[in-house]
Amino acid sequence: MKEKIPCDMCRKEIKNNKDLVVTTYLMFFILRKYHNACYAKREKTAGGYFLVGGKPINTRVYSIMSAIGALILLGFFVLLPIISPASSPFMGFIPLIGLLLIAAILYTRIASYYKYEKKMK
Repeated sequence: MKEKIPCDMCRKEIKNNKDLVVTTYLMFFILRKYHNACYAKREKTAGGYFLVGGKPINTRVYSIMSAIGALILLGFFVLLPIISPASSPFMGFIPLIGLLLIAAILYTRIASYYKYEKKMK
C-alpha cells in the first residue's frame, strides 16, 4: 500500500511521483515536498531564495549534476597534493570541506528517494 505524503504548503496528499517536487530547506538538511503547482507558487514568493529553499532535487538533471560534482570534487582530491605543498595549512581543511559537500549532495538525493519517491511507487 502506498503511503500518503502530504504537501508541505497546502497539506493535501501528493498522489503520484510526477506531481512530487522535493527541495531542500536550510541548505541540505531538511527536505520539503510540494505539488508542482504549490512549488511554482512558492518560487514566486520570498521562499524561493537559495538558503531558504533550493531547487528540485528529485529530477534527472539534479542526479546527473550531483554525480558530475562528486566526480569533480574527487578529482580535486587527487590533484590537491600535487597543487598544494604538504606544509600548507589548507591541506587538512580543504579536503574536509569537499567531503562534507559530497556527503550533503549525495544525502539529499538518496534521502529524497527513500523518504518520498520509493513510497509512492
